[in-house]
Amino acid sequence: MNDTMMDAMELDMLCEAFNIGAHKSAKALSDLTSHSAELAIPQVKEVLASTLYSALTFSQTTDIVCIRLPMSDSIDGHAELVLTKKHADNLANLCLPRNIPEAMLPEVRQEMLAEIGNILLHACFGTVANMLNIDVDLSTPTIHHMKTNSLAVGVGASDDEKALAVDACLTLEGVDVEGFIVIYVGTESISKIKKYIQEFMVSAGIKVS
Repeated sequence: MNDTMMDAMELDMLCEAFNIGAHKSAKALSDLTSHSAELAIPQVKEVLASTLYSALTFSQTTDIVCIRLPMSDSIDGHAELVLTKKHADNLANLCLPRNIPEAMLPEVRQEMLAEIGNILLHACFGTVANMLNIDVDLSTPTIHHMKTNSLAVGVGASDDEKALAVDACLTLEGVDVEGFIVIYVGTESISKIKKYIQEFMVSAGIKVS
């Protein structure tokens, strides 16, 4: 088997790690908004970079807000919180006081979204990194406004490059908010994550093929 390909057991193990991270993110979002949050079981798969966002249920011309958290050190990639502009505004408003002047709202929303994304993405991927002993630095988040059909531009990979994609849909009970947590790492980092998973499995007494 190609050493950059994960077998079914390794993908299942990674999915379980991200499921634990997803629960941490949902708890953090509930604490931030005082609304019950749910994050669907993450989907973990190896894909072409050009199809990274294919699971996101947005129309091609939707205005998107993407909070992107670059990853570096032993693996390179990024974690993202992706929402429509409407849902991003709704999410930020839940965490802001009601007496903010209208003229200041756009800037304050941006700052709040960066903070929300930072907390949720650290909770999710930080949990996975700690569980699998992955050496990774998570940088300061940046916010990008774009159309759905421009999302892949920020990946910085060729269309035929292989990528490891993790995506999970998040919702808030009783609030018009839906978004996605997306994790991307490129080909070189896949083999490194595979090694971390195998080391974790050995330490846990799980037979590695």
